[in-house]
Amino acid sequence: MKLFYYQLKNILKTKETVWWTAAFPLVLGTLFYLTFGTANVDDQFSKIPVGVVWNQEDAYFASVLDEVEGDLFETTDYEEEDAKKALQKEKIDAYIVVGDSITMKTMKSSIQASIVEVFLNEYLSYKSAIETIAKEHPEKLAELVGQISDDSKGSITVKDDSVDMDDYNPYITFFYALVAMTCLFGGFLSQGSISELQADQSALGARKNIAPISKMKLLVVDVLTTWLVSFTEIMIALFYLVGILKLNFGADLKYMIILALAGSYFGNSLGIFTTIFVKGDFGKKNAVLLTISLVFSFFGGLMFANMIDIVEHHIPVLNRINPAALMVHAFQSLQIYGDTKIFYRNLLLLMIFAIVMNIASVCILRRKRYANI
Repeated sequence: MKLFYYQLKNILKTKETVWWTAAFPLVLGTLFYLTFGTANVDDQFSKIPVGVVWNQEDAYFASVLDEVEGDLFETTDYEEEDAKKALQKEKIDAYIVVGDSITMKTMKSSIQASIVEVFLNEYLSYKSAIETIAKEHPEKLAELVGQISDDSKGSITVKDDSVDMDDYNPYITFFYALVAMTCLFGGFLSQGSISELQADQSALGARKNIAPISKMKLLVVDVLTTWLVSFTEIMIALFYLVGILKLNFGADLKYMIILALAGSYFGNSLGIFTTIFVKGDFGKKNAVLLTISLVFSFFGGLMFANMIDIVEHHIPVLNRINPAALMVHAFQSLQIYGDTKIFYRNLLLLMIFAIVMNIASVCILRRKRYANI
């Protein structure tokens, strides 16, 4: 117990580590919130006339358009040249081109065009989930389409020719990815602890290696301590985003706790793995872990909300092995259709990856010997 207490004090005294793993996600979350966390549109406008150019069929998108037709949009099908003319004559505020990708064309920036863009972002953020549920639970597809429509109508409600977008957040994926990044950043905690078990990394590591204490006991204490601290930091981040900023994550507290436990365990396992397998000084190991974490977060949607959908269409296997994407998709599965099957499947994959890294790390650490200490 004393070892646990002293190691906990040691971690909390490392200000740089606490900043990156605890404070930085809160600052970034605040910036996200100030940038696009809320959207308030007070101007009055009628239902938006929108043209649709069908270069290819898209049954999912057509179903969603049908759901919002008359409530939010008044859609008209056009050939692209006719849509351009209608846009120039201001018969429509924007038109949507449905092809290999779905894009929007408009002549000028306006509230109406912004609403169309918000709607498309909403749809695209749900698209991979639509395709997944169509394959795995086709009987729930109609329910999912209805849920997307309800979410859109609940967020952008047209009443008496006006729109209310209070508390609307079409960019929730950014916040999911932020939580995933916080989990991965937990690796910096374990990286510092494991470096202190290696005699060639620090004087403290040398003393620990000659101390009359089992190296495995020290390793277990370090893992449990960093896991606890990382889990606490993730829960603080979730409380801040959901409790203070009032973001709707679409998940009960118990699921947030489960994801925080699995995510923090993976982050700490990643930190241990990179520390043991990357040769060089602590600065190099730290740089490798930071690069890996940011690359995972990028492909999980931290910098571009539709990145997961893009990867799903071009390199789907990357979404199955990217821990950030697994965590983001786990949140999305709860928000969109409330099915915990995908949630638990993704977290199971996350735990399997973490356990494999732990086994490999322990095998190498136990074999490591030093000629001189």
